[in-house]
Amino acid sequence: MKKVTFLILAFFAFGSITTKAQDSCTVCKPYPWEIGIPLGINQYFGDMHCSKPYASQNNLMGGLFVRRHISDYFAIRPQVLIGKLAGRDLDNPDGLWDYRRLKFSSTPFIEAAVLGEFYPLKERKFTCDGFMKKNLSPYIFAGIGATYSNPTIYQEPGAQFPVLQRDLDADRAHTATFGNRIAAVIPVGLGLKYNIARRFTIGAEAGYRFSTSDYLDGLSLAGNADRKDGYFLANVLGSYRFGDKDTDKDGVVDKCDVCVNEPGLPKFQG
Repeated sequence: MKKVTFLILAFFAFGSITTKAQDSCTVCKPYPWEIGIPLGINQYFGDMHCSKPYASQNNLMGGLFVRRHISDYFAIRPQVLIGKLAGRDLDNPDGLWDYRRLKFSSTPFIEAAVLGEFYPLKERKFTCDGFMKKNLSPYIFAGIGATYSNPTIYQEPGAQFPVLQRDLDADRAHTATFGNRIAAVIPVGLGLKYNIARRFTIGAEAGYRFSTSDYLDGLSLAGNADRKDGYFLANVLGSYRFGDKDTDKDGVVDKCDVCVNEPGLPKFQG
């Protein structure tokens, strides 16, 4: 484990040093803000899904995000995602819970989070005459947020050993209180971003959400009360850059333009 950690840190350090060595000039970089849409598929993990990965009750989640670039290497991204979370005992490929036959569905399932992004190889690269390169930018993200889950538990017919009704009633009573449906969540993951044009980007990312709650699925006392729930989420993203004014419409924003009111060439800074 120590060797893996060392290799990861060495990779990022080498990438940063290499990138800095390639910078032969200082360029004014426009549009520090982005607004975009994430769209992805989730996978629930909890009392109705074994820790072993397998596809079960996958659902779409989509929403809106805003990204603010702090530097070439760091960005902050608030976002809101809305979708559905679900799980089912009978989907387990090993038949571990066929005797119980529970399933749940939470609609809506909402995540609101603030993520920090780290780009070890820089988020954008420019030529010395001010033109942006079309480059791929890998990044790591982590953050903190909150989820809202409103689960409904169903007992499917044919259960040989159903859960104790008193435990199931206690779990349902717990999630009936609005405040108990809200939980803190810690998202972590990896992403890859592509700058397709000066003001447009696309990307993909995948990460896990560690929840502080055992009630995302509405089941705790009647399931495994010692294990918290969570979910995996894979997204595709598209965004539009904004945040700077271009008075003379020459493609060079005012903060980078030496002649704000007279159109000029980008390679001469407007």
